[in-house]
Amino acid sequence: MEYKLTESGKTSTEKTFYFVGFDDWEDFVKIMKLVEEKIKPNESNYKGITDMNGYFKKDGITVEVEYSSMVGNCMIFKGTQTDANIEKVRLWAITIIENLKGSRNAI
Repeated sequence: MEYKLTESGKTSTEKTFYFVGFDDWEDFVKIMKLVEEKIKPNESNYKGITDMNGYFKKDGITVEVEYSSMVGNCMIFKGTQTDANIEKVRLWAITIIENLKGSRNAI
């Protein structure tokens, strides 16, 4: 299995980061725990049983986190798409994927 981060800009106001290879609800819970531990947001929450969704807020940026059995896990940034904001969210996504990969390698 290949584990990687991919990104797409669906529109000029939305950027999505996909955690490829981390495709189940348990990975979603791990992602949200990593958000708390590594990103340390001002606010975060999540819910769901089969399809799950959540969000976190930090530095004036709100990021949605979603899991669905069709797509897997992703982060969606719909805020102001400045280069600085996109880079900040990208670095958060990289932090998450690197920690997810590290937990897979430890097994």
